[in-house]
Amino acid sequence: MAAFQRLSTWLFLLVLLICWLVIRLDVTPTKVNDHPADSAFHVSNALSHLQQITREPHSLGTAANDSVRNYIISSCRSIGLDVNPLPFRVAMPEFKGFVVARGINIAATLHGSGRATLHGSGFANKKILVMAHYDSEPNSLGAGDDGSACAAMLETARALRAGAPLPVDILFLFTNGEENGLLGAQAFSQDTAQLRDIGLLLNFDGRGDKGKCLMFRTSGNNAWIVGQYAHSPIHHGTGSLYSELFKILPNNTDFSPFLKTRIPGLDFAFAEGFTAYHNRTDNVGNIDKNMMQEQGDNMLGSIRHFAHIDLSAAPAAEDAAQTADKPAHPAAATYFNPLGNILIHYPESINFTFLLLTNALVIFALLFGIRKKQIKLSHAALGLLIFLLTLVILYFLASWTLHAIRAVWPLYLGYYPNAYNSYYFYLALAAEAVAVFTLVYSWPLRRRSMPSMFIAILILQTILLDFAYRFIPAGVYFLYFPLLGSAAVFPFLKADAPRNLSIDKPRSRQPPLPLLIGALPAILFLAPLIYSLAELFDVQSEAAMVAPMTGLLLGLLIPLFSLTIRETRWLIPATALLVLVVAASLGIVHGNYSPQHPFKTDLRYVALPDEHQAWWASRTTRPDRWNKSFFTQSSIKPTTYRYTLAAQPARELINSAPYLDLPAPSLILIKDSIASGYRQLNLHCQASPGTTTIHMSFSIDNPAYSIQVGDSKSAGPLGWFEYEAPPHEGFDLIIACAPGQPFTIDLTARTMGLPAAAGFHGYPPDVIPTPASYANTTMVQRSYVYK
Repeated sequence: MAAFQRLSTWLFLLVLLICWLVIRLDVTPTKVNDHPADSAFHVSNALSHLQQITREPHSLGTAANDSVRNYIISSCRSIGLDVNPLPFRVAMPEFKGFVVARGINIAATLHGSGRATLHGSGFANKKILVMAHYDSEPNSLGAGDDGSACAAMLETARALRAGAPLPVDILFLFTNGEENGLLGAQAFSQDTAQLRDIGLLLNFDGRGDKGKCLMFRTSGNNAWIVGQYAHSPIHHGTGSLYSELFKILPNNTDFSPFLKTRIPGLDFAFAEGFTAYHNRTDNVGNIDKNMMQEQGDNMLGSIRHFAHIDLSAAPAAEDAAQTADKPAHPAAATYFNPLGNILIHYPESINFTFLLLTNALVIFALLFGIRKKQIKLSHAALGLLIFLLTLVILYFLASWTLHAIRAVWPLYLGYYPNAYNSYYFYLALAAEAVAVFTLVYSWPLRRRSMPSMFIAILILQTILLDFAYRFIPAGVYFLYFPLLGSAAVFPFLKADAPRNLSIDKPRSRQPPLPLLIGALPAILFLAPLIYSLAELFDVQSEAAMVAPMTGLLLGLLIPLFSLTIRETRWLIPATALLVLVVAASLGIVHGNYSPQHPFKTDLRYVALPDEHQAWWASRTTRPDRWNKSFFTQSSIKPTTYRYTLAAQPARELINSAPYLDLPAPSLILIKDSIASGYRQLNLHCQASPGTTTIHMSFSIDNPAYSIQVGDSKSAGPLGWFEYEAPPHEGFDLIIACAPGQPFTIDLTARTMGLPAAAGFHGYPPDVIPTPASYANTTMVQRSYVYK
């Protein structure tokens, strides 16, 4: 117990407490308003809508999708909105293929008072566009993604009707086909007649089922809109670092197609509860009501704020895409929440000033330390090597740990893991990083100059800052504020006291209060970021980045932790190792499955009517604990549902199944001719009833040179074609291919669900289909060869 009699131990515990409080403030949404005014957002009303929207999965092309659309239209009309269904058809090249899709958006307008157009006292009547998508992933109920936002739009429209009339029109756009490639948003963003009168875009989406409603992205040229966002009476949770990272990651929302429209806009989403993302567990019972309150407040508050601003005078947005060859626009902004609802924003150009200041202050700290004999250059050189090696060790150790976790639970390997115990593994990875870091540094901090070790860390992190500025110029605040705070403590550091040989423990004379104050920026900015990265990557391999990021934070806390390490050598690493063991054990204990935490499985039925054969198939390479009854004599073969030319065909598990004579798709040759040196096949494709997707794959040796559907055409070579939500009456297409040789088409009609007659009797309460467009589907395939 002697350790708890030392100030350094209590300082260590205080740092842990501050880290926990900062993370809690950063990720906790507002509380539900139990007694809202009639013109405020009622979570109970939104939940009633959400229950109707999420009765069953409602992906594009399904009857459930039509039912959800009808409910939204009926609800909008009952509120008093002017409703206009907007059918669309989009066509787009993708991955050496061509995709055509149909759908229906819902445009519902709440008309304003028109007072904005009064001469001499008003402004031009620009609409506010509020957007969310009403389709779900094929095997998801879609409560968080994106039913909660659709329910919030309906409740927001009601609250606006109950309050004072707004001077401008509010256009609520419920898009369709977002999960299939932002289809509805793409169609609307290309409708110049609809866009002409829109002055602002607010998009709402979700990744999971809980967390703060973050404003994580803006349109380009964003200084004006960020300033307005800062003054809007809503719950502020944001950071331009999120926007910078979103440009790098391969993710999109319905906001993306509008980036080139020059309409100012804000993109909102919540991102916790990744296990529910695109899953049956994304349901009303699991949705966080506090998140719904914050999302609704942000939607309602943003509309009311921007409705009283002259949007026609707002600076036009620009494409937010940014590369090293295209520097940021001078009107771009840096913005972030350092704590809770506090929002700071300033021109992005100031970041370069902070960059220079950080470099200057670190150089000053180096020169000051040398002059005061705090720093020994030989020790600093050793410190550079130690810190760099420590970050590398942390990354690879975390990577191996994650690999071991996924090896124990193989279904963690996919993008959508079965990990309901992620929080325990987050804690275990953080504890592992703390244990390793402090064990590595216990020797140099006890036998070398602490300021020398510390300046080495500052120099390496400053180099990292300079490197990051080139790629994420609006997001480097997360590092230069911590570096400024850490470098500023150097004048307060004192040379290490000589070792007391009688007790073999160095005594430190470092002043704790200035060290704590200097460490606060590192805790404020890096602790929530580390937690957010863990949430973002879950137990995927990319989560290994959390460990070196933890190393960056620990490095900046060296002056504080050195007090504990020098006085009580094993306190921090022993505590961290204990937390590691406990967290990992809890993760293993909670790794089991139940109706509340169901197991995710992959199974589909494939029938070939021409051969009178059928089989069960799974994208996994070995049976899991539920579908093993369907794979008693399985083999691994290349999938027939392939994207030719785009990638090597995936290999999957195959097992023979009872053959069912299911309705099959068909191709009818209308005309076979030669034009411009190419063979042209005019075909009519007739989809079978209930088909959600028609897929065609061609021979890798004889791909299509072009495909035309209606007035939409894509040039090749093309290895595949897909029609999402094909019309019941079928469709015509023209395929141009090489003359003089056979042309092969493997045609697949995909419908949702598995046939009971083939031996499927439903999923047990603790089993659900995995989130994937091919899982839990029936596929009927036919092959055609045109010689």
